[in-house]
Amino acid sequence: MKTHTAGFLGVCIMSYTYIDLYNMGRKKLKFIGDDSAFDARELLLFAADIPLNKYIALAGQEAPYSVCEKYKELIKKRSERVPLQQLMGRCDFFGYEFKINEDVLIPRIDTETVIETCLDAAEKSGKNHLKILDLCTGSGCIGITLFLELKKMGIEPDLTLSDISEKALIVAKENASHLGVDAKIEKSDLFCSLNGSYDMIVSNPPYIKSDEIEGLMPEVFRHEPHLALDGGADGLLFYRKIFKDIGSYLVHGGVFITEIGYDEGESLIKLYKNNGFSDVKIIKDLSGNDRVAFGKADR
Repeated sequence: MKTHTAGFLGVCIMSYTYIDLYNMGRKKLKFIGDDSAFDARELLLFAADIPLNKYIALAGQEAPYSVCEKYKELIKKRSERVPLQQLMGRCDFFGYEFKINEDVLIPRIDTETVIETCLDAAEKSGKNHLKILDLCTGSGCIGITLFLELKKMGIEPDLTLSDISEKALIVAKENASHLGVDAKIEKSDLFCSLNGSYDMIVSNPPYIKSDEIEGLMPEVFRHEPHLALDGGADGLLFYRKIFKDIGSYLVHGGVFITEIGYDEGESLIKLYKNNGFSDVKIIKDLSGNDRVAFGKADR
């Protein structure tokens, strides 16, 4: 039996079924777009700490007061455009669950194209041991995923995760530990504090043009770290910095694979070729946009 209340986002002095909560959450989030139903459902599952099949079984039953209160707060924050993944503190990437927070970028499906490109290059190398550097690692999702997938292929990875942000490296270290990955963690401004050479350097550096950041979705502009987004006036600042030194950190025949902006393909081809790389190519993501640049070091 329900009692009266002033409103869903007010104090929960009313009993709600799980389906009531979902419908009210979806209505509250309707303005954010097509993902509102998905977000409302995922946040309810998170608030109740139950899987989808249990929610279906419980849909018509009264939800505990604690679930109502937690869900109410989550919906309020999501309506303020805090990203879903930050609210839940986790994100799925390439079939693995990564911890994320406001100190790192949220892994996106487009970046899975980077993983596929790296795995293809690893297989073609014919090597059974690869020394890998994940530069600007953030959450560690690229390097850690590579480590796990290469292991499945019978290739032994020697992985270094590097970032200028100490807060990001804390997240990367936790993700490596959680997923059972043995990785070196290095605080470094690009190559400044790094030594040795690598068979593969992979990176997702900042590449958004500075004057375009304010125009990004509120979830990104307000809640993701600008340090990991801002690529300078033309978006190419960090690529130029990387190419300035990368020759000293790749073995002969080593590869550099990086995520790029959808309109940066031609510029990256020139940077690769002007810095002694061969077999240069641009790989598109599932949406058909330029997403990954690849090149092999010939020097």
